[in-house]
Amino acid sequence: MSIKQRIRSIRAEQGISQEALAELLDVSRQTISKWENGQVRPSAENLARLSHALGVSVDALVKDDWIPPEPEVQIVEVPVSRSRNYRLWALLAAAVLVAGILVGALFFRKRPEVFVHSTELEGEVIDNSMIGGGITLLPP
Repeated sequence: MSIKQRIRSIRAEQGISQEALAELLDVSRQTISKWENGQVRPSAENLARLSHALGVSVDALVKDDWIPPEPEVQIVEVPVSRSRNYRLWALLAAAVLVAGILVGALFFRKRPEVFVHSTELEGEVIDNSMIGGGITLLPP
């Protein structure tokens, strides 16, 4: 594979457009196109900048026999006890929240007002400050 094909294939694999690569390298899009068509070869300075922008070595761009290394796969194991603890804490928090809502509903619900007919209050003196405190007087 020639340098022109490698530049094009690496750029395409990474999903970088010619315009974006040209902007990264501070060259024109036509320059990138000429490199990829084989009309012009990039200078040593542009090769270094190109390898940095594409995240590959200069050898990957220049050498015909270069074979990309196999990507390293790292397996990260999450301890099971940790994930179970999070679930347990989330369940406990949900239970406390539900219990709090129920207790709040019981304590702060509206209590029914007591209606007392005025005929039942004959002979009693009612202070005006007590009216509205849960006792409603109904007219006879």
